[in-house]
Amino acid sequence: VIVNKKVATKVSGHLPISDRVILVQINATPFKLNVIQAYAPTSSSSEEDLETFYSDLDKAIQHTSSNEMTVVLGDFNAKLGNCADGKLIGKFGLGDRNERGEILAQFCKQHDFSVMNTFFDLPLRRLYTWKAPGDSPRNIIRNQIDYILINKRFQNAVTFAKTYPGADIRSDHNLLLANLRIRLKKLRKRETAPRMKTEKLQVEHVKETIKRELNAKLAMIQTVDDGVENKWEGVKKVLMEINKNELLNDTRNKKHNWMTDEILDMMEERRKFKNKDSTRYKQIHKEIRRKVKEAKETWLNEKCKEIEDLERKHDSLNMHKKIKEAAGLYKKKSSSVIVDENDKAIFDVEEKLKKWNQYIEQLFNGDRHNLENLREEFGPEINRLEVETALKRMKNHKSPGIDQVQGDVLKLIEGNNLNLIVKLFNDIYNTAKFPDEWLVSTFVPIPKKPTAKRCQEYRTIALMSHMLKVFLKIIHDRIHLKLEDNISSTQFGFRNGFGTREALFCLNVLVQKARDLEKDVYLCFIDFEKAFDRVSHVKLLETLKETTLDDKDIRIIGNLYWQQKGNVRIEGKTSDAVEIRQGVRQGCVLSPVLFNTYSESLFKEALDGAEEAQGLKIGNQHITNIRYADDTVLMANTPQQLQNLIDRVARASA
Repeated sequence: VIVNKKVATKVSGHLPISDRVILVQINATPFKLNVIQAYAPTSSSSEEDLETFYSDLDKAIQHTSSNEMTVVLGDFNAKLGNCADGKLIGKFGLGDRNERGEILAQFCKQHDFSVMNTFFDLPLRRLYTWKAPGDSPRNIIRNQIDYILINKRFQNAVTFAKTYPGADIRSDHNLLLANLRIRLKKLRKRETAPRMKTEKLQVEHVKETIKRELNAKLAMIQTVDDGVENKWEGVKKVLMEINKNELLNDTRNKKHNWMTDEILDMMEERRKFKNKDSTRYKQIHKEIRRKVKEAKETWLNEKCKEIEDLERKHDSLNMHKKIKEAAGLYKKKSSSVIVDENDKAIFDVEEKLKKWNQYIEQLFNGDRHNLENLREEFGPEINRLEVETALKRMKNHKSPGIDQVQGDVLKLIEGNNLNLIVKLFNDIYNTAKFPDEWLVSTFVPIPKKPTAKRCQEYRTIALMSHMLKVFLKIIHDRIHLKLEDNISSTQFGFRNGFGTREALFCLNVLVQKARDLEKDVYLCFIDFEKAFDRVSHVKLLETLKETTLDDKDIRIIGNLYWQQKGNVRIEGKTSDAVEIRQGVRQGCVLSPVLFNTYSESLFKEALDGAEEAQGLKIGNQHITNIRYADDTVLMANTPQQLQNLIDRVARASA
């Protein structure tokens, strides 16, 4: 379905039903307009294909309401003929009705649709929509097989429907056009925060200018003991002023990655001479073409160098990402439309937000008591070196959280201004009180597949405060080695020196050893559904108390998890925040090590008291499982032993 720019701003959403049927909803007044584009199977197709097509049409219509204007148009490969059929099919059709025409007529009766290009008395050349390849003046083979249908209630909105055989559309079909009287309703423009172009910080003079301005303004902040929230607001105010700097903001939209500011400036200069000085216009145009060629070549060379560097580092994941970026191989954009529990499409943004909020609330609604007072006796102060190290490890060009603070800008803080951050972090560490904005994560739904329609078919990527990320990197550096000591060697996920290759190699070796000893091996592969989202906060905190972590570190994690909230952002709008009552935090540096600690506790509980003979025996050790995060394989020498292990794990993880 193709719409012009004016109509595109009124489109509420689109919903692909199949490769033959798609639904588009357009915001109109006083009724919404649904457009269903259809392409029926050809006459050589099977009856099953035809039934599937009309079934898909029925599904599309189910997503519309009776009080909305619905137009179904396309190639139906059916001949309705020139015989009127009640008030739904006019007498000005073309030719005789065939079997597929009867099926289309029944469809119109079932859904009360009028076939509009059979109601207007027009010359025959304005009626036929298709001509056969062998058509000629001596052997005319022309039929009417394309139709425009509209629900009968709105039949009078169509003022004419006719074909234009002279239109050069390079097809054996003629252009079929209808005029529809309807007023389009302008959708409210998405309210999105202006995106700061952090990539400009790669330019040395821009980086130095921003760094000087940032540190000069931070140096003017007076440090007073007036609470964590006020301290953060003082720092944030400066960071927000930097966000507005003209050097980091450009209203011009670069449609290509290789585009440069110099080329855009030259394009603006060229525009001044259009229709005024053709000689000067051509000179600038020639120079622009030369600059474009250079910019493309420079950009590609940089990407190739990045790809080669990643290949040398054996970073295959990021290497393939860069290859796709350089080649322009991006995933197809999916529909933003979701369906409710009755499989009815939701087009309205506010209704979609409600649905997403309901989904998030149900997903993270765990059984959790109020947080008890935790000990705060032990825990060393955060020092400047820890802050500097955490800032250096921040990744560039990452989307900000709800506070809109950019991580790239935080990395420019230097000198005595770092003491501001150290003081803020120590106040948080000693009181376990976070600024309110730090506790809110924004979930952005990303479809797992182009046909995603349900909330469960999306990944919810969490955006969180970059300043909180810096703070939690410090906490992570303090706790991860202590927690690693409690993780068994059968866990291969989120650990240095471990990975899927090592896990697969280990499994192959174990199976081969068993075969050498002529022993049977029985395996059960388990993938826990929503494993990270269903971690019990109560169980996690109890597990952490049994470790050697400092009291203040445990208290920080407990308060963070008990006070956190989440909202959802779609199409430029954000929902109300809801409590997150279970699950490890998405996008948080602590989550991998906390999940490993939690799952280790579950498996110890599950296998506690199991018979020594269970599992595969290697030397004097019995190995019952190999894990990569939540992906698990259980191993035993007999079906009975394996079933016992499965039952134990199921009970422990219930």
